Amino acid sequence: MCIRDSNASIYPRATESPADPDGGADGSGTPPMQPVIPVVVPAAKPAKKKLKEATTRKSAKSLAGYIMKQADRHCRNGRLTLNELQTFLPRHGFTRWMSKNRGQMFKVDRNRDGSIGIEELRQACSQFLEEEADRS
Repeated sequence: MCIRDSNASIYPRATESPADPDGGADGSGTPPMQPVIPVVVPAAKPAKKKLKEATTRKSAKSLAGYIMKQADRHCRNGRLTLNELQTFLPRHGFTRWMSKNRGQMFKVDRNRDGSIGIEELRQACSQFLEEEADRS
């Protein structure tokens, strides 16, 4: 049985179920019970410090790859100079961080040749991301 309201819409009665018009499988007027869905409890998360370190390593690797791809253009030798950073990524946060003081480049550049390779860049990106995370 259906009731029409003033808007001419049709609503099923409270004792009717669209799937079961007589109100219940046994005729009692109560709808059949729904199956119980089991709840899955996720495993315990690793400590925040370990998770942060793992995320930083992964992020540093991808950031280093991006920076090398975008900025190593003057010589395309797999080595990155501060000039290349300032030319091709002038407004990037990493460039500002690297050039904020002259000592930052020398801290990262182990062999003091004025350019950094991908491993040195990854370490610099890791330090940059850690400082950014601490600041926010």
